[in-house]
Amino acid sequence: MGAKGRNRFFSLSLIVLLIASLLAPAATFAAPPTDALSVADAIANNSGDASVKGYIVGHVKSTDNVTQTATDDYNFAIADAVSETDTGKMLYVQLPKNLRADWGLQTNPQHLGEKVIVSGNLQAYFSHAGLKNTTAIAPARDEQLASDLFITEYVEGSGYNKAIEIFNGTGETVDLSQYTLELYANGKTTVQSSLALTGELEHGKTLVIYHGQASEELKAKGNLENSAITNFNGDDALVLKKADKAIDSFGQVGAREQWGSDITLVRKSSVTAGNPHFDQPFDPAQEWDAYPKDTFIYLGAHDMDGITDPGEPGDDQQRITIAQAHEQGTGAAKVKGIVTAKLKNTIHIQDDTAGIAVRPTSLPVSLGDEITVSGQLQDYHGLLQLDGAGLTENAGPKGVPDPVVINGNELNTHESELATVKKVTIQSVDDGGQWANYTVTDAAGNAFIVRDETNSLQLDVNATYDAVTGIVSQYDDTWQLIPRGEVDIVADESVVQPVYATPDAGRIPSGSEVTLASRTPGATIYYTTDGSNPVQNGEMYTAPIKVDKDMTIKAVAKKDGLSTSRVTAFAYHVYDAAAGIQIHDIQGAAHESPLKGSVVENIEGIVTYQYDIRGANYFHMQAPENKYDGDKRTSEGLVVYTGKAEAVAIGDLVSVSGKVDEYHIDGYDDRAETDLPVTQINARDDRGGKVTVLQHDVDLPEPVKITSSDIPDKIVGKSGLDTFEPDKYAIDYWESLEGMLVAVEPSKAVAPQQHGDLAVVTDEYPTDTINGGLRLTADGPNAQIIQFKLYPNNDARDFAIKTGDKFPADYRCGQLRFFQL
Repeated sequence: MGAKGRNRFFSLSLIVLLIASLLAPAATFAAPPTDALSVADAIANNSGDASVKGYIVGHVKSTDNVTQTATDDYNFAIADAVSETDTGKMLYVQLPKNLRADWGLQTNPQHLGEKVIVSGNLQAYFSHAGLKNTTAIAPARDEQLASDLFITEYVEGSGYNKAIEIFNGTGETVDLSQYTLELYANGKTTVQSSLALTGELEHGKTLVIYHGQASEELKAKGNLENSAITNFNGDDALVLKKADKAIDSFGQVGAREQWGSDITLVRKSSVTAGNPHFDQPFDPAQEWDAYPKDTFIYLGAHDMDGITDPGEPGDDQQRITIAQAHEQGTGAAKVKGIVTAKLKNTIHIQDDTAGIAVRPTSLPVSLGDEITVSGQLQDYHGLLQLDGAGLTENAGPKGVPDPVVINGNELNTHESELATVKKVTIQSVDDGGQWANYTVTDAAGNAFIVRDETNSLQLDVNATYDAVTGIVSQYDDTWQLIPRGEVDIVADESVVQPVYATPDAGRIPSGSEVTLASRTPGATIYYTTDGSNPVQNGEMYTAPIKVDKDMTIKAVAKKDGLSTSRVTAFAYHVYDAAAGIQIHDIQGAAHESPLKGSVVENIEGIVTYQYDIRGANYFHMQAPENKYDGDKRTSEGLVVYTGKAEAVAIGDLVSVSGKVDEYHIDGYDDRAETDLPVTQINARDDRGGKVTVLQHDVDLPEPVKITSSDIPDKIVGKSGLDTFEPDKYAIDYWESLEGMLVAVEPSKAVAPQQHGDLAVVTDEYPTDTINGGLRLTADGPNAQIIQFKLYPNNDARDFAIKTGDKFPADYRCGQLRFFQL
């Protein structure tokens, strides 16, 4: 969320996202067959065993009555069109007892509108074309391919080590003669160099263009030498065009910022399309992973989620052990194992024979789940992966297996397994900013790497840790141990290791069960749910804890002969799974969204404001008042980023789908270091986002009335952003209103307007200069100033305001966006 440094300002806005997939219960899904009939074909030929693909459109009441409000879990209707209302074009599907909990619409109303494949026997049901004796239901997965070529790697290293990689994930060979690559230097809007491509690029392949004076190591990765187009520095922009139309870009044409100096940037595997908006603000952190200068190992190949087609193997595919998958090495495979880790780029599972990495990481699984997955076996820099995996079955939690204890020289015999190495000494660290690689040794002096994927462990060089646990991984000739988090680092085994919880603290569906565990074998756990200290008041943990209301679980672990663990606390906030996630669930009572990184669907809100910044378009939306949660700490508004202008208007009730993110919408060049980001839904249509207008001319929510006296007089507490108390600290107060419609009571300017920034206090607040201004004190900025950011900003800069000018009551700023000095 937005907060500036003390010498700047902090911006506040909110984003709300609703994701149906987050609300679905853990279910057993069969892999969809490839030969499914359409609903029309199934109606025309309503006999025999078959699989049928269609959208769930309602609950069957009678032969000619299908409703969207289910009164039981016994059936649903499917159609070829999601908006179908003609029952003559629907197929009625009977749900047997074993499928009702997962697919019945009374229990799972979020399935309405989903595209599924159902298998069973075609026959009359409700005296209507139907499908009975249903054996399997699965989401209908459409193949994920890129719509066109896009840029997947940027290298700006030492000397002339410069390269650009272009990737083809379209599913077919592409004629490159239609494409050009353009270089725009030093913030100019005219082309400095242009390269017309030639030849063909096969599906799944890359074209690496490199500088003629690059190192031999980089040249060995390249396909095409061109020193003109690669003559870029960190502040230049590149545009990839097809038939003179932009299809992707790197940097921002017309702006000069250091977005790529002395660095290698690799497009995230989740990105499946280019960014044609070359004249809009560019933030590499949104779509690119950063690596140290002169990293070339990723050139020549690119990993894109969904590009590998596993052949959609059905249930008749023979399941093999994970060890057999390692022996097979390539091709389609189906394996079953228990989830031992969800890392940054891979999920890991293992059975009694071996472990394996699974991609993508978006599979709906949790630690300890026993799952069956099907996909394609691929070698990625020496690590065997089951790529493009589909979830065939999730048998639910079985418990994470204990790690195998090994020496540092045995990692190569335990690939992708959960393992522990004892007495690990940190010798040195390669700090990559967003990651860190620690060179370590075990007690026998065996050297290996401990990889911190998020640079959050902060291990001490020259320190010896009693044990380090993690997933064994390989990258080329390097063997690594990748901890899953701080709980995998044991500094002192004479102290019982702290309790950890699954799922972790945050927003969870009401009725979820939380399990507690400690890394210390044989430890007994004691816990409380009333906020009291578990050391004195704890109940012995014997079974999962059901969380059906907001609750903080505090826990401690004890074992005879060892020092008691420190107390750990897990704060859970529940939401009604049937009602779905609301805007306040996305906001949370914190400075960052608990759903950051989640894709959400069909989030509803009323448009309260629209604006654009340097061509990037945004609107704010706010929940209808009947959906408020009554918690003053959580905002009911959010920002939606659409890139291009959307056909929405203030007062429209809209449904938004996209990805929840934290982003620095505006600010100074160093905003990433000094500001908190803004919660937003990225709903760009070229990123899979969608905005749908449900109703026009809806009454806007009542604005929150604000006076300077309402604002706490302290900007932030002594512990900074580690606490969230809107009634005590101004930065938290504004956070609790992020993105919402507000109305400022009668007010007066305490300084002239400058650069479109207007600072006021409300009339009841005392000022201390002759003209009605406020002096800066030794204690720092005044927390109770209200600052408007006026839009459109160019016009606002000419808005003549002097100190002491007054503004009337109910001076609305339905996101004239707020900043706090």
